[in-house]
Amino acid sequence: MKRKILAIILPLLTLFIILTLPSPCHASALFESNEVVSITSKVFDDLYTIGQDVNIQAIISGDLITAGNFININKNILGDVIAVGGNITIDGNVSDDVRIAGGNLKINGRVQDDLIVAGRRVTIGPKADIFGDVHVGAVELIIQGRVRGKIMGNVGLIKIEGRVDKDVEVTIDQELEFIGEGFIRGNLNYSAWKPLGIPKERIGGELIYSKIVTKENSQKHMRDKAQGTIFTIFAFLILGAVIIKLTPKYHENVINSCRKYFWKNLLAGIIWLILAPAIGVLLCITIIGIPLAIVVFALYAIIIVVAYSLSALWIGTGIYKPKRLTPWTKFGQLLLGLAIISLIWWIPMAGWLIVFVLLTSSIGAMINVVRGGKMVKKTRKRKTHG
Repeated sequence: MKRKILAIILPLLTLFIILTLPSPCHASALFESNEVVSITSKVFDDLYTIGQDVNIQAIISGDLITAGNFININKNILGDVIAVGGNITIDGNVSDDVRIAGGNLKINGRVQDDLIVAGRRVTIGPKADIFGDVHVGAVELIIQGRVRGKIMGNVGLIKIEGRVDKDVEVTIDQELEFIGEGFIRGNLNYSAWKPLGIPKERIGGELIYSKIVTKENSQKHMRDKAQGTIFTIFAFLILGAVIIKLTPKYHENVINSCRKYFWKNLLAGIIWLILAPAIGVLLCITIIGIPLAIVVFALYAIIIVVAYSLSALWIGTGIYKPKRLTPWTKFGQLLLGLAIISLIWWIPMAGWLIVFVLLTSSIGAMINVVRGGKMVKKTRKRKTHG
């Protein structure tokens, strides 16, 4: 049961890799958060919403950025739609891109640009008309409407009842099934564990098959491809929110230290990364020291994990500087930082090194802020005794 729940939750953050990039700094943007959010009046700028149930019953002139368990968008959105939730339904038309992730996702309107989607079950409904490309990661993809661009991604099962005008380039874990008048006008270039017996008459272009070559089983392959990055962002998003809430002064001091003393913090971080595990290994030599070694290694892991979230917050606060700082704008800064770090990971050759440097400098800042606090206290005591 837990694995099934994770399979629903893990895709929730694919779109949040670029969540706050569409001009979040507008001072006139509307923020709404509650258990139930219902928008019934036209919004003339960007709209940000978070709630258990989110219902958009009015035209949004800008971008819509929303998160919730149940999200229903019934009116037209004149900008982008960026949404994450358990169940998302889009019945209105969207004038730009749609980037959504969650459990059950259904698009049943017109999308003027690209659709970027990740979820357990993705349905492009009978009234859907996607003018751009579809980038998808899903356990199940159902196409009932029309896709005018390409379809690219990783899927478990595909059911095509509608029409795809251009090429389909996908990795398929289970099956590709044509229903009714389902048809691909372009080429079908697919990778699978074995040929799927696809009828050639359903393909207007070429049918190209390539075998998946991997030592891993198919389930893990799909999970790693579509959900690995998403799970990481989701986990650090939660951790970062907890850090913001519980350590308001400390995390601000760490971020300020990262900005002012980058190289000094980087050196301290490198020394700590080498010294801490060395101490842990030395403690393991004696039976008495083993419990302490366990504590050292546990703290080592915790500090690295916390430093990752603080690195994201550091980047996010440096880029997104709202006029009025609220818990929600702070949350947006964290999301933006995690998004950028996730993108950095994909830079060939240098990506991991850039992330390592950012992480190490944050670790050094964490240590220096603690040491600096202790030094201040000692100085005050000396002055008092004097």
